[in-house]
Amino acid sequence: GSSGSSGSGGTLRIYADSLKPNIPYKTILLSTTDTADFAVAESLEKYGLEKENPKDYCIARVMLPPGAQHSDERGAKEIILDDDECPLQIFREWPSDKGILVFQLKRRPPSGPSSG
Repeated sequence: GSSGSSGSGGTLRIYADSLKPNIPYKTILLSTTDTADFAVAESLEKYGLEKENPKDYCIARVMLPPGAQHSDERGAKEIILDDDECPLQIFREWPSDKGILVFQLKRRPPSGPSSG
C-alpha cells in the first residue's frame, strides 16, 4: 500500500444478494480513484470468491427510491458500472434526495458475441 495517495479513501458496502444470499453485505476499502474492476476483485476476495475470474463479475449501482429497503426490487434502477468508473466517487457525489444508492456484486450478464 502506498500512503501517498492523492484521492481520499473510505469504505463502501457491496451487496451480493444473487451470489451469497446469506451474507447481507461486505464492506470494502476503496479510494475515490479506485475503479470498478478493482472493486470487483476486492469484493470477490471478501466474499471468499477470490478463485473466480473477476472478468465474469461486475459492480452494478442500484438506485432505490427514498425510503426503500436495499432488497426492494420495485422501482430500483440498476446500472452496471464501466470498468473505469469509480464506485466510491459515484457514491460520494450522489445527492441523497435522489434516493438510496447501493452497489451490487453480480455475475456479468452474458454479452453475446462482441464485435471488436
